[in-house]
Amino acid sequence: MNFVMGLAIPASFTFLARSLTNFCWARL
Repeated sequence: MNFVMGLAIPASFTFLARSLTNFCWARL
């Protein structure tokens, strides 16, 4: 369970960072 949480948190953070980057590029 702890391993799954440790794996899911960086994945969700990467997804948020990628979506934010796409949003910024779309505004340019």
